[in-house]
Amino acid sequence: MYSNTQSSLPSSTSKSTSSIKNDRINPLITQTNHSDDDNTESSSSTSSSIDQPESAFTLPRSASVPGLWIDNRADKVYTVGCFDLFHEGHRILLERMREFGREVIVGVHDSRSIHKLKNRVPVEGTETRMLNVKRYADQVYCVGGTDPSNFVQCIVHLKENESAVYIRGDDMAEFPSRHIVEALMPIKFLPYTNGVSSTKLRQELYSHIQANDIEHLEKVN
Repeated sequence: MYSNTQSSLPSSTSKSTSSIKNDRINPLITQTNHSDDDNTESSSSTSSSIDQPESAFTLPRSASVPGLWIDNRADKVYTVGCFDLFHEGHRILLERMREFGREVIVGVHDSRSIHKLKNRVPVEGTETRMLNVKRYADQVYCVGGTDPSNFVQCIVHLKENESAVYIRGDDMAEFPSRHIVEALMPIKFLPYTNGVSSTKLRQELYSHIQANDIEHLEKVN
């Protein structure tokens, strides 16, 4: 009695079940509904699709989603800076980086390279500046030279289909290593935060530290 009931199920029910199963496996695949006139002809193809393994309906990422970006963010977002006397402008930049990428990776210049770049010694040491940045970043690395090109090339590692973007303040469009960065990822310039800067804080609070104070540089490097 049971076997007769099972065999009496219409073929359209089997086809509907197959369509639901396929939709759950990958909602990106659009199923085409045939008209009633095609039911007999399509029954054999429907039956064969049920026998196929589920992996046959799974699209690779490169074919199923765009390279940029499911949640409008890149996989990784990068920048490089000095971050001396960490202030509100630094915080805003790092927090905005999170809006453009899921993993925030920041290079921080060591004290000697800042001395060469800006012709003045930094107030804070390399470790202090890196720890300040780490509160907002996933990874922080030290840039031990005035040109961060080689450091950027070493730290940037993108797996297949991973996306990345580089963030800079718009106060320095022609920044060191721009030609290297552009070959690796797009660059996004963010507005400079007016009214606050490390230079201003230094003049107001640390004017006793001379620009060429090598003794201080040895202490904070």
